[in-house]
Amino acid sequence: GKCSSCHNPHVSRDKGLMKDEINPLCLSCHKSIKGLIDKAVQHSAIRDGVCTDCHIAHSGENENLLVKSEKELCWDCHEELKEQLDKKFACLPFKNGECSACHNPHGASENNLLVDNPIDICKKCHSTIKCKVGDVSIASVTKKMDCISCHSGHSSDRKGILGPYAHDAFLDNKCSECHTAISEGQ
Repeated sequence: GKCSSCHNPHVSRDKGLMKDEINPLCLSCHKSIKGLIDKAVQHSAIRDGVCTDCHIAHSGENENLLVKSEKELCWDCHEELKEQLDKKFACLPFKNGECSACHNPHGASENNLLVDNPIDICKKCHSTIKCKVGDVSIASVTKKMDCISCHSGHSSDRKGILGPYAHDAFLDNKCSECHTAISEGQ
């Protein structure tokens, strides 16, 4: 009900009688998002567009006033990811189109707009205790590794969402082809 916060009721240089350009106007209230945008990695949707490309300014049916559901909105620009849904195994947030579970749609300190470093994101749902070669736990080795050095962040045709790049022997759980038998703690 405070129309004059954003609109000049008489005259403006901007369409819709806006008091300012869309992005600076939105960010004047949404200071936490401005902080994210100032991070090292800025989403191209912010850098090259305006807030109203993704958000409805007044009201809407979708969470965060998105113009579409999160999944549909993200896939408008990241359509190549849709084909990954056809893979046999998928990370649940990815499968459900909950992109913001792992990615910040505005800006981030991490590459790929990740909300945190990959291992901390993955550990929210997964434990490194499950990292095994055969029946032997390799958690002592993997507990500080970047999960996406072995696992895809989205989906894979291999159990454990392994891949896409690795030795076939590793992906097929045939480590003994190159290594002597592994035992826990090695």
